[in-house]
Amino acid sequence: MIVCLGMVLHLYRLSDYRLASQTPRPILDGSPKRISTVIERHSAVILWRPSWLVRLPLADPVQTGSPIAIFLMVIVTTLVFGCLAEFIAWMADGVAPSLITLRHRLPNFARQSLFLIGLSLSAWMTQRADWPFLLTLGPYGSKRAFAQAVYRLHLQRALQASLIAGTMIALTGWFDHRATLIRTLAAGWACGVALIGTSCLPTLAFIIPRLNRPATIAFLNIGAMILGLQLVTSLILQTGFWWRWLLAPASLIIAALFYVLVPPRLAAQDWPIEPPR
Repeated sequence: MIVCLGMVLHLYRLSDYRLASQTPRPILDGSPKRISTVIERHSAVILWRPSWLVRLPLADPVQTGSPIAIFLMVIVTTLVFGCLAEFIAWMADGVAPSLITLRHRLPNFARQSLFLIGLSLSAWMTQRADWPFLLTLGPYGSKRAFAQAVYRLHLQRALQASLIAGTMIALTGWFDHRATLIRTLAAGWACGVALIGTSCLPTLAFIIPRLNRPATIAFLNIGAMILGLQLVTSLILQTGFWWRWLLAPASLIIAALFYVLVPPRLAAQDWPIEPPR
């Protein structure tokens, strides 16, 4: 071992690790560093967040705080599910895919993007291991102020993502000649605003400490998205009841009520690093 170590050190001292003069310059310029720089620039643009959002690193699987990312996600999921439905119909019934049938399917699949956004909005409710550290290191002071900031960020994300998804619902409905642009915009935004209130329903678990469990929150969230959001969007888009337009203001009232009631109850509870199951 001593002899080998001496030989290695001797060779290392005599070796010249400088680049050879005949090394082509383009090879050096086309390094992976330049590629990673381009990727970082594009990702920075896609993940841009408006300055009016509360600055808290809460869990956000589909980047609902980034308007460009959520816009691309809604478009991609709508087109992918629409093309997949066309392929399934072609394999099952032998119906050849066409742009007309795809155009007719897009509004329904654009509406399902609200479901995906709603599931993502509840991630911060179950992933709370960082809360004690964020409270200690952040400029919030009391637990109540921190809980209000957390809930305010949730409402801001829900409002931003719901308006983007609602606009996509409106444009696909208008493109399918289902109604005028003004009427489809009203219906799409009403569906989006309905997401704000339904996304607050899982926080019912915060009011009762015994129910403040990740499993309970997940159950309430899935129930709110499947039963509440699907029912409200179906009433807005597929019925002619005059009172369906009152569902969007009712959703905002529910969100405001939860913003008043939930943060004080959440601040009064313990925040363990590992929430109880």
